[in-house]
This record gives sequence, C-alpha cells and structure tokens, in this order.
Amino acid sequence: MAEAFDETRTPWFIRRFWEWLHHRLEGPGGGPHSNYVNPWASDPARRSSLMRRVDRIKHRVEVQILEAVAANILRVMRQEDGPTILEVLFRNDMLARLYVEPAMYARANRYLGRVASLIAHRFPRCDILEVGAGTGGATQAMFTGLGGAYGSYTFTDISSGFFPQAKIKFADEVRRMIFKTLDIETDVVDQALTPATYDIIVASNVLHATRDIEASLKNVRKLLKPGGFLLLLEVTSVDKVLVPYLMGAVPGWWYFEDRWRKDTFSPLLTTGKWHEVLQASGFQTGTEHIFRDMEHPEDHLSSVMVARATDEDWMAFRECVPTSTTKFSANSLVIVKGKEENAISHGMALELKTRILGVCGDRVTVTIVDGLQTAAASSLLPSSMVIVLSDIESPLLGSPTSADWEALKIVFNGTSHDIFWVTTPKRVAVSDANIYLLAKDPQILDWSLGGDESPTGQLSSALLPNPACLFSPKKTYLFAGITSDLGLSVAKWMIQNGARSVALASRAPNIPKVWLEEMESLGATDVRCFSMDVTDAHSVKDVCDRIRDSMYPVAGVVFGAMVLNDTLLENMSFQTLQATMAPKVRGTYLVEQYYHETDLDFFIFMSSMSAIVGIRGQSNYCAGNMYGRAVVAGRRARGLAASTVDLSTVFGVGYFANAGASSLQTVHANLRGFNTLAIGEGDVLDAFHEAILRGPPNASATGDVIVGLGSETAVAIDQPPVSAAWHKDPRFGHFTARAGQKFDDRAAGGSAGGTSDMAKNVREKLSKTTTDEERLATLSSCFSAQIQDTMQLSSSSLRADVPLMDLGIDSLVAVDLRAWFFKELEVTVPVLSILNGESVRDLCKVVLSQV
Repeated sequence: MAEAFDETRTPWFIRRFWEWLHHRLEGPGGGPHSNYVNPWASDPARRSSLMRRVDRIKHRVEVQILEAVAANILRVMRQEDGPTILEVLFRNDMLARLYVEPAMYARANRYLGRVASLIAHRFPRCDILEVGAGTGGATQAMFTGLGGAYGSYTFTDISSGFFPQAKIKFADEVRRMIFKTLDIETDVVDQALTPATYDIIVASNVLHATRDIEASLKNVRKLLKPGGFLLLLEVTSVDKVLVPYLMGAVPGWWYFEDRWRKDTFSPLLTTGKWHEVLQASGFQTGTEHIFRDMEHPEDHLSSVMVARATDEDWMAFRECVPTSTTKFSANSLVIVKGKEENAISHGMALELKTRILGVCGDRVTVTIVDGLQTAAASSLLPSSMVIVLSDIESPLLGSPTSADWEALKIVFNGTSHDIFWVTTPKRVAVSDANIYLLAKDPQILDWSLGGDESPTGQLSSALLPNPACLFSPKKTYLFAGITSDLGLSVAKWMIQNGARSVALASRAPNIPKVWLEEMESLGATDVRCFSMDVTDAHSVKDVCDRIRDSMYPVAGVVFGAMVLNDTLLENMSFQTLQATMAPKVRGTYLVEQYYHETDLDFFIFMSSMSAIVGIRGQSNYCAGNMYGRAVVAGRRARGLAASTVDLSTVFGVGYFANAGASSLQTVHANLRGFNTLAIGEGDVLDAFHEAILRGPPNASATGDVIVGLGSETAVAIDQPPVSAAWHKDPRFGHFTARAGQKFDDRAAGGSAGGTSDMAKNVREKLSKTTTDEERLATLSSCFSAQIQDTMQLSSSSLRADVPLMDLGIDSLVAVDLRAWFFKELEVTVPVLSILNGESVRDLCKVVLSQV
C-alpha cells in the first residue's frame, strides 16, 4: 500500500490514516506485526480455503462493508476520481446495517434498550434526546426498550439529511418525535435548546467523533435535568481494527484535538478513560454502570455506559448521611405474625424487630402481636406503621370469618401510616417444587455468542384468524354464571362463527324461547340451560358432570358471575363482603378446579374496569375481580390457556339497554368522573375475540384485554379536561398521555411520509412542459421541495438563486441530494457541484443539459 501514499498531494486526514495503518502493522522490531502476518498469502491452498469460508458469509454486512472499503481504499488514498469513502459506506445502507445486524452491535443495542426500559419503568413520561441519531440504529433499540413509555423523543443530528428516512422508519413513533439539527460541540443554548430539559440523553457512537470530548460532554450535561441519565454506547476496545479501518479515510474520524486523546492514533476511549472524562465534565460519579457487548476480551468491541447528572452538593449529602440517622416516620411499629407458631413468620418478625431497632434505636417502639384481631385491639395502632406477616401462613381472605373482616377494617382505618402486607412468593406455592428442581439440568454450558446466526424461513404476510376458525362444531362452550343479555350476545356470536354446542349455566337461567329458536336457525344443534349455583361445590360438579356425559367435550369456558353491593369499606358488613366476593372468588375457584388440568381452547374470566382503576365503593367487587385475574395468571403459569376481559360500562345490551334517562345521565357523569368510556356490543365481541387469541400462554401478548379505559385527552371538545384519580397512579404512567403536550408540526416531522409529492415523479412532470424555461422552473421547484424535506426548511427560506452552501448543506445532505437526482432522472451529479456554491437554478440547468 506504500505506493499509494504521496505526502505532497494527500489530504491531512489520509496522512493520519496512513500513520495509523503503519502504527498497527509495524511490529516491535520494525518488521511486520505478528498479529497481521498472513500465512495464506503465499499458500494458494490455504488462500483458496479461506476464500471459500468467506464466500459462505458474504451475506453478512461486516463482510460486505469490508470488501467495499478494501475495493476503494487505494483509489481514495491516491485521490483518484470516484465516490468518497463516506459514499461507499452509505451504499446499500451498509453503514446503517453495520450498527444493527452484527452480533456485537445487536447485543450492545439490546443492552441499551434494556437500560432505557428500566429507567422508563420508573419514569414513564421521560423526555429523551438522542445526540447524533444518524441512521437510527440506537433509536430503534431505544423504542423497542421503551415500549411507548416516554413523553417525547428528540431526534438530532448535525445534518438534517437523516431526517426524511427517520420519519419513514419510525412512522409509528413520529407523533411524539421532534427533529432538530444539533452540533453538540457548540453551545446548546445558541441552538434553541433549553438547559435542564431532558430526563435521558442517548449518544451512540457519536461523542468520540467530536473535537473536544470534554466540551461536548459538558454541553450534554447542561441539557440534562438534575438526576437525569446519560446512556453512552461507544467502541471501547481501542485495539480492534475493524471500526478504525472502515472510518479512517473519513475526515471526521480525525477531528479530535483534546487533552484526552492527544498524541494517540484513535478518537476512541477505554471505559476507564470515559469514567475520567465524564467526571471532568460534570458527571460526578462518572460511569455508574458498564455493560459489555461480549464478556470475553477477544470478542469485546463496544460498551453501554450509564452516567447521571448529579451535583457535588447531592453527592456530599449522599455520602455523609449515615443510614442510622434516616428518619422513621412513625413512632411505633406493629408487626403482625400468624396466630400459630409458624417458623417463617415468627423468625421474620424477630429479625425485623432486631434490624429496625438497630437502625432507629429507642425512638421507635416495635411490638409483635399474634394475628390481625390482636393488632386491631392494640392501643398503639393509631400512631403505628403496620407490617402484616400472617399471610405467610395462610391467606387471610382464603376463608375469612366475620371477626377477621372487622379486624381488617379496623387496621386499615385505624392507622395513619403505611401498611406493608407480606405474601408468600408464587414459586413457593408451586406444588412438587422439589421435583421441578430435580428435573433441572445441572450441566452448565458455555456458549459463544459472537457471530451466531439463526436461520429464518421465508416470511409472508397473513390475516388475523377468522372467528369462524376459533370454534368447533364438535366441541361445547360453557357460559358459567352469565346468562344475561350480554352473555347471550357472546354466545350468539360464537354460534354465528361455527360453535354448535353451547351450555348456559347460572342460578336461574331464564332464556327466552325466541332466542333459542333463533340460535337453532343459525345452525346451533345443542344449546342447553342448566341451573347452577357457582358458589356451591356440589352444584358445580353436578352440572359439569352432566355436560361432560351428555354433550361434546368442553373446549372453552366463559365465567361471568357477579353480584354488586356498592358500599364504602368502613360501612361494609361481613355479609355484604361475602355476598359480592363469593360468586367471583368461590365461583371462579370451583369452576376452574373442575377444569384445572383440562387443556381448554380458552378460559375467559369476565372482569370489570373497577379492578383496573379502582372505583370508590366497589372495593369488594374489585377484590373479587382481582382474585379471578390471579386464577387466570395461575392457569397460564401452568401452560394452560386463560385470559381476562375487563369491561367498562356497556350500552345497547345488558343492564343499561333499558335504563331510563335519569339513570343514563348518572352513568355518563360517573364515566366522565372516572375517565372511562362507554362501550357497545361490538366492542365487547371484539374484546372476546382478542381474549381468545391471547389466551394461549405462548401468545405474543399477555392475557389481559382492557376495554374502555380513557385518557387525559379522551374527552369531548366542549368539556373541561378530566383529572381522574387513576391518572396520578404510577401504575398507569405508561398509559396516560401527557396532558396538553403539543409538538410543532414541522419539528415533529409533520407527515411521516418522507419526500413530498412535489419531489416525486419528476420525469413525468418534465414531460408535461413545452419550453426550456418551464422545464427549468419545474425542476427547480421539485429540487427545492426535496431540499425543504431533507433539511426541514420552510418554503419562504429557500430561493432558487441562493447558493446551496448558504443553506447549510453538508456532505451527508449532498450525498442524499445526489441520490435523489439519480433516482428521479438517472443523472449523476458530483457531490462537489452541490457543495461548491451552485444555486438551485444553476444546478438544475446543468442537470437538464444531461436529461
């Protein structure tokens, strides 16, 4: 390669690249470095074998981009005509694919997304800014990890040339995206950005490419809110040659001139150096977490690093305040263990008492009592925090007594402090757990994850399953506790879509004869009604046995028994509690136990929106629904199909179908107060269709279908905004939209379609012109539209006689505009013609001469 280098006519960055090559290839004694000696070069057989192996992986982007650079690097170093290395890298999206497809980058991106998901889980309305988003490889990983749990995402790059493709690529997210050009090396305030605005800032393989990395990080620090997170993904294995070889002939690779990389042959930093420069830039704790793409040093290339915007005052406070001075909010603590001498709860109570006294000393009184009833009678209760351990022995609500219920109310209403209710972990409750543990394979396998591949068959599009495919004429579908109009509507839908055998069971199934006749006309061959009390074990077993013995095998169960007794907790009697909870708890338990090991096509528990948002006066009904949801989760954990349908108020069918005007007015007021939506019969049927599809435990989504939950913006235009209690519940932080949040139409991307219609079909538009002046005006308009889309310029800011350089067009935008000319008119426009001061009109004249 030495003959390619001519110092007198070679640009400075090519000279730096040559120096790096010489540094990497030269060994300690001046000869070739042992790491780069190629024994196959003089051995035809070994060379042939190697090339056969390379041919087998030519589909991989690493190989493609290396071959492309190798084919052009000598020409570029000799300054011969042809595309720049940057154009070579962008060909066929190779550079974009390089940051996504290879195992080394794919794994690092997954870590980036996982870290983002952990932060967003706690701060689901976070505002995020990505520095140098470029082709969007890290952006895709972020969106995958966030799962929609963010407030806004500001997509920035020093060049606006990436924005049109980003709008297309992230069309599903573009409504909450803001696109801005950002030079992180200059003051962010001068670029219309507000300091302390963002919760998360992401920078993937970009900050190393700045001249002064410390100054750039200080600008990043300025944009973060106090406590905000910086997520860095950078190549930290500085001795690897892949990235420097690919990027070394690009001028931007060699721009660095700060003290951290002085007298080095690379802009890259190790994780240790990143820690130091972060601390020097205002990130007091440096790198708090580091995740390597590969654990083995030989395979490792990149790292994901997490830093936080913490101040010196906060760090001093965190380090100097000992745990022992932490303020305990209550004067006393009551620990409730079980009534019996259970070793676990008793030992845990003693351990808690010892530890709390060790932290708080004699400022807090710790008392251990036996059972909830004893706690309710304690005089310490009003000023105490309460920890309940009694559920470790047996669930209190499994078989409560009237005295238990009264004690529970006293405890909940009698203390002004927190109550911590400890339950048994679900894994402890698994029967035959010892057998499961013995079945585990004790062998530990060490897998090499680098460069792994998973063969994928041909992909094809498919429609959602037709409901008619979900039901079999040779199977029975049981409706337990739901023979009302709503249940009959669902049963009719099943019959219309293939079901022929239906069992309707409730306490008093008064099914209209006309409905039964209609079902027969729709093709039903066996629709039977059974009188069954879902809370009575004998009744449930008797009816289910009769169905088993006289009808087709049961393939699906819909459980919908319910009793409403709305009462505030403090006024609720034990009898009212039992009357409401028994159908949901006892009924669900008995029906599910009968089909406990049966591999049903679906088991659908009908629940209510009260179990999701919590409705005042319906704590008993909510508790019953939550039990049913737990039963569904248990079936799914055992590998059986089960799902839940949570419905809001249903109009048009069921209870409210014949309600009077005053009742409907009250219902609508309640809906608005809780910010839930009224739903119709069609919504219910769609929900059941979705619940059946989500039922199998191997389905891609959870088994919960929630219908009718509003949002902070889902109110009538002429109504004031709604602020329901659940809007402030952290559990809904991933759902609620940011109230009043608006995005500038142009900044947020406007249309996600990318190129405007004016910039498309240029050849067809030119064919409709008759004079040279018309042709020039038409092409100038089309080209101007493309520039506006690419650079997000308004039409008023672009004139056809202004030099393109004055618009801030850089090499990346120039490459994009060059590609546009070739795509639309098959004319090759040199990049230098775009960058050397030509105006829109002048450049279009040159292009028209070649058309």
